Amino acid sequence: DFADFEEEAEVYFYLGYTYDLLGQTAPALRNISYVEADDTYDFYNDLALLKGKLLIQTFDYEEALSWLNSFIKENESNNSARDTIQTAQLLTSFAYSGMGKGSDARSALSKSIELDPSSETASAARKLLNQM
Repeated sequence: DFADFEEEAEVYFYLGYTYDLLGQTAPALRNISYVEADDTYDFYNDLALLKGKLLIQTFDYEEALSWLNSFIKENESNNSARDTIQTAQLLTSFAYSGMGKGSDARSALSKSIELDPSSETASAARKLLNQM
């Protein structure tokens, strides 16, 4: 209630994040949907992953892919977003799997691993790839 216009997006992001932590996906996604993607936000990378995750959890795989792939494409030359891109690639594999596109899911996992083979995200991607 006390946030000004400039703080509104941040408030909605943190409300969505809090609802997600409480396991309340619908209110989390509702709050996140009020936040436009703006790379000037301090929470921009977190927003990208949270919204992608929430869309996957609500089985909106096509929208999740659109959202995550847009983020990846817009930030592929941004070294500070490299970890986020790696996780976004991992998330896209879940969306592809949900759509029954195993080949695309494997490709997304491979791309995630290639970004930083020694990371924890790459380790998780390898495990998922081995299970497919």
